[in-house]
Amino acid sequence: AIPPGLPDENQIMVRVGADTSRGWIEVEDTGPGIPPEKMPTLFHALIDGKGESRGMGLAIVREIVEGLGGTITVGPRARGHGTRFVVDLPLADAAVVASRQAAAGAVVAAVAARGAADAPLAPAPQPERTDGEPGSGKDEG
Repeated sequence: AIPPGLPDENQIMVRVGADTSRGWIEVEDTGPGIPPEKMPTLFHALIDGKGESRGMGLAIVREIVEGLGGTITVGPRARGHGTRFVVDLPLADAAVVASRQAAAGAVVAAVAARGAADAPLAPAPQPERTDGEPGSGKDEG
């Protein structure tokens, strides 16, 4: 974490990139960095970066990233002090995305068709008018 104060000296940099098969997000800060002895448990559930038992955030992030076929790494910044996290994820194949979209569209169409057959839509009930205007049901004359 970056200590408060000195906004001209404290920075968070975010970069994104991709090649033909992978995309990545890099986040760096100019804080004090993570002590090397804390690195082995940094992604463990209920252990925060200070070694206190409470954190879940990075454990959840790692589980999600790995579930998507990616990796998350952490280490010191290449230049100066601070910490650098990198999330690397595989890019979806365009054919796979198109196939999934077509399948999802077919499911939506099937559900809509079944819904129309099982329960035809009726017009929404209109509120009864009581203001004496034509169509209100009150005596107009």
